[in-house]
Amino acid sequence: MTHEGVCAATKKAIRLAEEAGAVISFYTDGVKWINERYQIPLILISMGKRGSRAYVTQ
Repeated sequence: MTHEGVCAATKKAIRLAEEAGAVISFYTDGVKWINERYQIPLILISMGKRGSRAYVTQ
């Protein structure tokens, strides 16, 4: 987030999501939350420059 406008928009989006009760989680906790509610067999997570992860539920 190098541009001031992008940074401000991201912060506002996070604030609005939190106010709406959305779950904001990164990686493992988010996958656990999704699986508890929706039992999705394959969840793919992008981690930007750090790669990606695939979670498989059988």
